[in-house]
Amino acid sequence: MPEVVLDGEKVDFQGDQPLTAEAVWQLVENYLGQIGRVIHVFQVDGKEWRISQETTSTVYQQVEVQSLSQEEKLLAALMGIMSQRESLLECWRVFAVQTLSQDRQAMTKSGSAVVQQTRQLVEFMGVASLLGQSLNALWLEETQQATNVLNNFLDEWMSSLESSDPVMLSDLAEERLLPQLELLFALLQDKVKCDLENRIG
Repeated sequence: MPEVVLDGEKVDFQGDQPLTAEAVWQLVENYLGQIGRVIHVFQVDGKEWRISQETTSTVYQQVEVQSLSQEEKLLAALMGIMSQRESLLECWRVFAVQTLSQDRQAMTKSGSAVVQQTRQLVEFMGVASLLGQSLNALWLEETQQATNVLNNFLDEWMSSLESSDPVMLSDLAEERLLPQLELLFALLQDKVKCDLENRIG
């Protein structure tokens, strides 16, 4: 008899048991959403599995699901972002120096790469803001403001990159982008991370 295990407990379905992994995913996802949790790990017969448009009628003997609260999921993502802190800051420091001696092609290539990496932080902040709103988090307004300032600096910096002004690019990186990044990382460490850990207990 196929079985479904959620967070270590066998699921007793009220009614007919779903016959495919896709059906299990949808039922579990809906249930978890009602209690403020999300799917973290979903295994079909011992192997990691994710639902997609390509998966259809996947039969199973056992589905095992591990869930996380929204706070736990955000904290895990936050720790991943924080692990990139030194690397990202160093990329901007190096660019601020090297751009003064690089040709236009090299400057554009390295500049675009470091901006793309920084946009990942901005995207994470967008996700964090959505959860922050639902939690009425005290850090929400401050982090949103810091993210908006960083975004504006990035747009200004990209305009300078297109005009290939190495002096302006170097000054923007060193005097504006780096301090703003350090401020945002400090907010994430001192306020967002601490708040999430307190909520999780």
